[in-house]
This record gives sequence, C-alpha cells and structure tokens, in this order.
Amino acid sequence: QWKFPEGGEGFETRLLGAGDGSSTLGRDANLVVVFSSADHFEFGKTFGKVSTTGTAGQMQEQMTVLQVKDTKQSWYLRASKLDADPFGPVISLVSQELQRLGVPPTRWATLGFCCGGDAAVRGGI
Repeated sequence: QWKFPEGGEGFETRLLGAGDGSSTLGRDANLVVVFSSADHFEFGKTFGKVSTTGTAGQMQEQMTVLQVKDTKQSWYLRASKLDADPFGPVISLVSQELQRLGVPPTRWATLGFCCGGDAAVRGGI
C-alpha cells in the first residue's frame, strides 16, 4: 500500500548555471527556484542564456537555477502530522538552500512544472 513519504525523504536539489561553481551566490545573484522532477527541460541552458554585459564589457551570467526534485513523485507533499503543513519539508529545504547560497528574498522567484506548480506557489509565499 502506497503512502506519502515523510520528512525530506526523496527531495534532491541541484544548482544549474552557477558560473564558477561556488557554494554561495551572494546578494546580487538572481535565482529561479524550479520545482520539477523532469530533467529534459534543461533549465541551466534556458536561464543561463539570460545575461548582462559586465563592467569590463564581457557577458556575465545573470540567472542561476536551483532545481528541486521530488524523486518520490508525491507532488512535493509529505505525510501530514497533526498541525503540520504537508509542504513544510520542501519549504524548509528551499529556505535552507537560499540561506546557504546567500540570496535575499528580493532576488529569487519560483517556477513550477506539472506537479511542481503547487510547490512553486507555496514556496513563493
């Protein structure tokens, strides 16, 4: 019998288009948090094409993508306990990643595909 996973079980994140591969992006970074379990959208290539010209006249990457995958394919929901939000674990994961990357709330947006649409709305609120 199938049941909802618990806690953070089945969530994976990956950073696409981070330029130098550093573990922090900083306060001036633009980040799109994408909720999609499908890899065929090539988010890094898509958003990496959005660029700007830097002070030295060189093109600089402007957009980075944090992809949040739900390998359990349970619409980003987790088993609900009394007075607990079933989206709580994924919201907590995204919050931790944003803090780790150093991206302020005014510099990121959410985008959801298919089952990730609800998670994108909840994550953006």
